[in-house]
Amino acid sequence: MSESSVVVERVNGRGVAFIRISGRVDERFDAAQLGALDVPLALELSGVRAVTSFGVRQFTGALAGLSPLTPAYLLECPPCFVDQLNLVQGFIGAAEVLTARALFSCGCGAEVEETIDVLSDGARIRSGRPPEPACHNCGTPMRLVEDDSLRFVAHKGARRLDPRVGAMLTQLGLYTPAAQEDRSLSVQKVVDGANVALRLEGGFGEQHRLARMADDDGIVILLIAGLILRGVGAAAFEQLLATLGNSAKELVLRDVPPQIVSLVSVGALSLGAAKIASLLQPVRCGSCDELSLASTSPFDDVEAPRCPRCGQPAVPVTKTPALDLLVRGGEPSVAARALLDRVDGLFSQAAVEARLVTRPRGAASANADLPAQIGGYKILRSLSAGGMAEVLLATRGSLGGVEKLVALKRFRRDLFQSAPAAIAMFLAEARLAAQLSHPNVVQIFDVGESEGDLFMAMELIDGRDLRELIDLGQPVPAPIVAHIGLELARALAYLHEARDLRGRTLKIVHRDVSPQNVLVDKSGRVVLIDFGVALAGEGELQQRRRKVAGNLAFMSPEQCYGEPLDGRSDLFSLGVVLWELLSAAPLFRRHDAEETRRALLAGKIPPLPAAPPALEALVRRLLSPEREKRPTSAEVVAGELDAMLPALGGRMTPAELGAFMSLEFSPRAEEDRARRSGEQMAVAMRMARQAAVRPSLVTRHRVMLIALALIAVGASAAVVGHFLSR
Repeated sequence: MSESSVVVERVNGRGVAFIRISGRVDERFDAAQLGALDVPLALELSGVRAVTSFGVRQFTGALAGLSPLTPAYLLECPPCFVDQLNLVQGFIGAAEVLTARALFSCGCGAEVEETIDVLSDGARIRSGRPPEPACHNCGTPMRLVEDDSLRFVAHKGARRLDPRVGAMLTQLGLYTPAAQEDRSLSVQKVVDGANVALRLEGGFGEQHRLARMADDDGIVILLIAGLILRGVGAAAFEQLLATLGNSAKELVLRDVPPQIVSLVSVGALSLGAAKIASLLQPVRCGSCDELSLASTSPFDDVEAPRCPRCGQPAVPVTKTPALDLLVRGGEPSVAARALLDRVDGLFSQAAVEARLVTRPRGAASANADLPAQIGGYKILRSLSAGGMAEVLLATRGSLGGVEKLVALKRFRRDLFQSAPAAIAMFLAEARLAAQLSHPNVVQIFDVGESEGDLFMAMELIDGRDLRELIDLGQPVPAPIVAHIGLELARALAYLHEARDLRGRTLKIVHRDVSPQNVLVDKSGRVVLIDFGVALAGEGELQQRRRKVAGNLAFMSPEQCYGEPLDGRSDLFSLGVVLWELLSAAPLFRRHDAEETRRALLAGKIPPLPAAPPALEALVRRLLSPEREKRPTSAEVVAGELDAMLPALGGRMTPAELGAFMSLEFSPRAEEDRARRSGEQMAVAMRMARQAAVRPSLVTRHRVMLIALALIAVGASAAVVGHFLSR
């Protein structure tokens, strides 16, 4: 691109648009280059090198058509653009400035250009207290080169961010709200012989000194997809890379995020001798317009990225700038590539083993009774045990030394003679699940028998189940529930219409759609598991229809009666799951099986006052005792949920759901819940002490009800507030 040209790149998302302007804005700038300005949009201007007087006129005319009702934001406005913002009235029409670059100087002689977050710092700037970032050289506060250079903030500074635009920018890695920047740095470490891998997530600042965590002389890999450089974080991170580069045999960065790519491209950060294994590149789906980040290697020709929402091909939003600056360290060695292939498995294994210590998931058999190997799988430890089988953590090596962690489900040997029918059920589950392939359904890799052990190897899902989420005791925000429901409905739609290798419909009914059988992994993928009681095919339905199996609290009435089933039975179970997520309370579950059965068959569905009317109405239709009154198929349910998501604040991405789950199960969130519960109980106790010395039974009951109400309302408000503030 020549200095005299202007380049406009536009990407349309789902109901939003992103526009990047680069080069020289002059008389050749044409409003038509921007396209229609009738949707919420963001204009990124970091590549603008100059703005002429003619360019001001052209740009002003281009944005004059912006409606005050259509949110529009400018990002990374360079000083040449900021000058015009301060001088020209109506320069950007109804748009607002989200971030801008400003010149700062220090007493030590340093002069640097820093990004100002107008949204978070606007109040200070308007009150005459501009930011004073620390100098990269001496650490002392710097001052604006021109005191009035930010006066545009009073009239054109953004005061709020439209959630649709915010979600797009966050997904593309172009803007991180202050609430996310304030996330404390999380560091995970795994050791592989003489080599080390560190996963860094959250805000990185000058106070973080991590070189001591990777002071080995082997290969050091940094996984930095979730790293945020705040304040002087760029200088501190650069120092870390320099230190590690001097001590390590080889330093490799994986999944370098767009923020760091941008800092390198403008010369604000040097990666030193570090080698780049992969970059995160913003991409757009050509089918559903989903915007996401895809990992791409600067050295290898890899398969085109696919949309995480619909699976269709996605194309880059823009070309990666200054690629030569990013790959100066050269290509990772063969040994480093081999370690990169294993690193996810190493972190997964470490995470699973850590949870087994702090959060055991059931009475598993003693590790001493476990064989070292089953059918070529190396057994690490037991994960959980059930009535028919136990699940083991295992690995299997392959060509080149690549290992993959799996969950190995092993049939209990003591049932071989006493419960031969259980063997048939185990094999039926294996045959059925092995034919399935869907992002929202657990994957089966292998089924076999080895020295008396009957097993199947399954996908290891590193995440939490919905039972754990419900047990937090806080209603889940409606947009989250709708998204989870949509993903589950897609899974059920696939199951109900799945076909075998000959093209025949399998006619699967899961029969056990319940919170503990729905997992959300760390990436935010919703996965339906456990086909131990699933039905498939007319013959099997006829043979087993009288045999009631599954979780009684989530059964449909027809399943409870032992009647023939179809997919609408699973939809009833889905309705129970959604109701419990929205209420954080059991719907039918009681103290014993008989009471639960009576509650289920009574069919009384309490209201959901905090749920949006459309979502509550759908849940009530799913919970209709008469299957004819339920939605006709899971596909119909998925369509209705997808249609209502925009009214609930917009469609979510898996990454957003994964972030929500991580926050809800973080130590800080658990401490906050405990603190709120303690404070609310203290209020209730004070009320009790203020009552009569010997209050009546009715009075005591009222105090107890008030206490419970305070706790429930406080917890619900905290969760909804947390979601809406993201």
